[in-house]
Amino acid sequence: MNKYNTIRYQLLALFISVMFSACGTLPKERKQEETLNLFHQTLRFSEYDGLIGFMDTEYLEENPITRLEVNRLKQFQISGYKVRSVVASEDGETLNQVIEVSMYNRRTATERRVIYHEKWLWHDDLGSWRLHSGLPKVTQAL
Repeated sequence: MNKYNTIRYQLLALFISVMFSACGTLPKERKQEETLNLFHQTLRFSEYDGLIGFMDTEYLEENPITRLEVNRLKQFQISGYKVRSVVASEDGETLNQVIEVSMYNRRTATERRVIYHEKWLWHDDLGSWRLHSGLPKVTQAL
């Protein structure tokens, strides 16, 4: 990783931290909207290292993200993104989304589509939404 990428990832991590802290006074629904928008922008711009910052620490302890998973994703550029379904729990504490992601393989110049299942949980103690699902699986295709 070159110096430019390192600085870029540090700036992205700082931006994510600022966004989460700025959300401290917003209602839960507004925080959800802001968090999902920021997460999906991070995904659309193929900033895969930044996606890990949205994940719950308990989830990461049980399902660690390996360097191999991130490096495999880095072979791809996101070329399309479509929300296929959104289901919120009645209590507003859980949100499940099914996303269709089109990914352009930089090495083979081919495109593939994958289904990405996101599960978001509200954490009152943190005052934020945290992701309880892994990264998109490039080995799984539509």
